[in-house]
Amino acid sequence: TPGFHPGNTGSNPVRATFLFLYPPWFSSFRVLDTETNSSSSHHGIRKRVQELLDSVTYTRSYDDLIDSIKAKELAIEHDLPDLEIEALLKISHYFNHNKKLDKAEEHALLALQKAKDGNFERKKIRCLMTCAVLFRVKEQYQKSLDYYRTATELSEKIQDTHLISAGYFALGYLYNLLQDFGNAEKYFKKGLARENSDSPYFSYYIYDYAEFLVNQEKFREAEDIYLKEIEKLKENGNTPLLALYYSNIGKLFSRENNFEKAVEYLLKARELWLEIEDDFEFCVTLLALVELYFEVKNHDKTEEFLEELLSKAGNYPKFKKKALEIFINIHTLKNDPVKVKEYGILLEEVELLIQADKNKMENLSKDHPK
Repeated sequence: TPGFHPGNTGSNPVRATFLFLYPPWFSSFRVLDTETNSSSSHHGIRKRVQELLDSVTYTRSYDDLIDSIKAKELAIEHDLPDLEIEALLKISHYFNHNKKLDKAEEHALLALQKAKDGNFERKKIRCLMTCAVLFRVKEQYQKSLDYYRTATELSEKIQDTHLISAGYFALGYLYNLLQDFGNAEKYFKKGLARENSDSPYFSYYIYDYAEFLVNQEKFREAEDIYLKEIEKLKENGNTPLLALYYSNIGKLFSRENNFEKAVEYLLKARELWLEIEDDFEFCVTLLALVELYFEVKNHDKTEEFLEELLSKAGNYPKFKKKALEIFINIHTLKNDPVKVKEYGILLEEVELLIQADKNKMENLSKDHPK
């Protein structure tokens, strides 16, 4: 394995969190997971706790955190360790979504310890996978690999096909991120050999394999995968994943200099991100459209999308910074020093905000040494 520092592969460790930590298939393993505390006679309480957990979908809002904590406290009070583990994972997911990664790790590791103590094998695997994703997001790549490998080995031991496939594809993604393309291809192919294309999880798995193919400049193979999965996703109504596919194939067409197709699919992604109110992914897609129109020197259209990008980038100063830099470039080309100065002042304010956030994170790290 090469040094654990990802190169510019086009892969996004935060984006992959969306696929491997929060999608419906990850939660749905609970349906296959019959590991419960069968000694408990509190069936009414179990149902109440399960309903609380089921109400927490993407674990992004404060209400989701409160419901997860309530579920955890009830599970502890009534000796339901299997549901306590579920609640701890939900809490970990909330903190991860809200960029409190140390708190996310704390709860994921606690869930893992509870799963070990209770001999809940499938829950142990899910906790290992959750920890692996967190370590990847924190750029602790060797730890991430170790946790993925352990999860995959345990999955093989209990012969759970879906969990084995999840492990292989996760390893493939991480090796791709680390630019170890030989191992990436090996694990992606192991995953493909395991998982049936009719599986409800397949579109999640093959998404990262298609990104790997793009990085290898195997554009036609990647395009075929994207188009095939898009048709499936349009039928089953998985809007967030469909939006990601639209966005990625739009960027692929852009790389192939197919301007019309790139715009067509990026606009489709834009509409879906608006529909599901995901501002981060909306900004990612808008930025791709901005760069596309700027490249073909359509400055009017570029500015139109830049304005839209700025309207949604309130919580994402790095997107604001990029948008303002492009505004400055456009008005420099237009020889408009007044606008250049105006946007320059705004850019300085955003850069100060980014630096303040960076300083805050550094001080937090000093307060909580590893």
